[in-house]
Amino acid sequence: TSDMAQFSAPTIEDAYHHNLHCEWLIRVPPQETIQLNFSDFHLERHHSCRYDYVSIHDGGSADSPLISKTCGVNAPLPVHSSGNQLFVIFHSDYSISGRGFTATYQVECGGEISGSTGVIRSPYHPRPYPHNRECLYSISSPPRTAIILNFTDFDIEESYFLQRCVYDYVEIRDGRRASSPLLGKYCGPETRRPDPIRSQLNHMWLKFVTDASVANRGFVANFTTID
Repeated sequence: TSDMAQFSAPTIEDAYHHNLHCEWLIRVPPQETIQLNFSDFHLERHHSCRYDYVSIHDGGSADSPLISKTCGVNAPLPVHSSGNQLFVIFHSDYSISGRGFTATYQVECGGEISGSTGVIRSPYHPRPYPHNRECLYSISSPPRTAIILNFTDFDIEESYFLQRCVYDYVEIRDGRRASSPLLGKYCGPETRRPDPIRSQLNHMWLKFVTDASVANRGFVANFTTID
């Protein structure tokens, strides 16, 4: 599957067909996870969703753990897989149709990471990272420690515009939010890999941004802590 794609219930004249059983297997590369969002949702109502429904399973088949089974007009909340597969089922019975649904999935990136050590990777690494993404990472280490971030691989589209990174880049801040003091903004090939970066306290914030063209290998960064 691609990095981002959309699927929907088969419809005719703004209503889905009767007696449908549709299945979608969403699979992304190993080490990646999936975010699934519903932008439109209108199915037959029932208190236990017995007739028409969308069920979402955390894995590669209908036997995988059930995340949700939904009907009516309230769309499922955003879904985050635990691994690299999601299985989605749409079922309709012989009567009463709604508009159906539209769902979009993408490779998940960013997140909150806590602990004394850890690893952050750009999506799809070592394959080319996806276009038009903004990935936010927040690292928290134990109190009274500082964080050292060490890039072990680095290959991000280089920008020659006034020697600033304006296309694809990693931005690192000394704290837990976008307004924290800037530690650096980085791009370029392996030869411009950043030196180890140290926080003052026990929080570090990263933003990885990509534009609509040129995708390189990305990055891998390890973090450790010191007292």
